[in-house]
Amino acid sequence: MILPKAKFPKPTPKLPFGLDPWPAESGHFHAMIELEIETALRHTVTTMMKIDVQLISALLNAQLPAWSDLPIEALSSEGTDNAVFRIGSDLVARLPKVEWAAGQPAREHQWLSFLASKLPLEIPASIVLGLPGFGYPWHWSVHSWSSGKSATRVDLENPAAAERLAGFLAAMRAINASGGPESGAENSQRGVPLTERDASVRRALEELHDEPGIAAATAVWDDALSAPACCSEPVWLHGDLQPTNLIMRHGQLAAVIDFGLMGVGDPACDLMAGWTCFGRVSRRIFLSATKADEATVRRGRGWAVSTALIALAYYRHTNPVMAQTSRSTMAEVVCDFKLR
Repeated sequence: MILPKAKFPKPTPKLPFGLDPWPAESGHFHAMIELEIETALRHTVTTMMKIDVQLISALLNAQLPAWSDLPIEALSSEGTDNAVFRIGSDLVARLPKVEWAAGQPAREHQWLSFLASKLPLEIPASIVLGLPGFGYPWHWSVHSWSSGKSATRVDLENPAAAERLAGFLAAMRAINASGGPESGAENSQRGVPLTERDASVRRALEELHDEPGIAAATAVWDDALSAPACCSEPVWLHGDLQPTNLIMRHGQLAAVIDFGLMGVGDPACDLMAGWTCFGRVSRRIFLSATKADEATVRRGRGWAVSTALIALAYYRHTNPVMAQTSRSTMAEVVCDFKLR
């Protein structure tokens, strides 16, 4: 059964096994990563499973034998949701590593082809939705490979990159979002009203009471909460605009990847890129090009600081790269807030 456009399976521990891994072209259809503290605690029984080249090779042999002879390379990734493997020169496999990411392959498979033709930057094509097997419990996906390199803040500190990403968001907002996947638990709450995140952020602030700059970060969050709420219709969101999800090619921003947290919701959510991706000069260009009003910018700043706080509270003793990424975002947010 091919996934229908209007329905999206919830990320339960095991998705229905009856879905056939048909190509997306048949007509229907992916780091900073946010781990909500309470969600993580709820799923502590699910440990990071071993997902290696042997597993993906077995899955390909069984389900996609035409690709079974292609070379497979495990790719390093800052993210913790998916194990990523390059297959040959043109494909990449993504396998969720944890229960809360189990719905991402189906979400991307259903919607990426719908979005692709309407966007000015390249995004991956979800080619196949794979089935569970060999002890692996969830669906997985094979995407087209986006050539180039993951961006860094240095790469993005230029007007062209800021304007290109703003144009990408404008195109996302212009796409009809009716029937799209609502923001909520399935996409780590990306795009919901900020008030729904307050409890999680307050717990993170308590955990980080000894972190330098935490008082200033608290002030940023309080200001975002006091901003007027979104009064526009929900729009399409990427949900996780970090430098590692942006691809540079020949010195230009060329592609956006990893749509696992996509949804429809408050457009302020994707404005987090102003602080997660850009420094002061490019941030001004980016925010101006988005034509966002003051209230939306304040909420966008809140999205940036809240994702950084929640991630830092979870990772500061276990994942130095994620912790440093979170601290960098917090520093940009706090500096910008003081200079406003």
